[in-house]
Amino acid sequence: MSLVMRFRQQGCKNRRTFRLVVAEKKTRRDGKYIANLGHYNPKLEELVINKEEVERWLKVGVQPTERAVSALKRNCPEVLKLLK
Repeated sequence: MSLVMRFRQQGCKNRRTFRLVVAEKKTRRDGKYIANLGHYNPKLEELVINKEEVERWLKVGVQPTERAVSALKRNCPEVLKLLK
């Protein structure tokens, strides 16, 4: 079972919001997920992340996608040290 940290699309047309989740690699983008780590609202440019949960999942070995890494770099760069 390979796990990934990625954004899950929420909301309706022209009102998209996203959740940062941990999911299996083979599930659909908007399918089941294991843990909700935060949310992002592009209209307000608001990103809320639970740093402790993100650290815990990165220590377990979850691989974030490129967009997830970009979001983490902007908001909590100290967490990305766990990737290296």
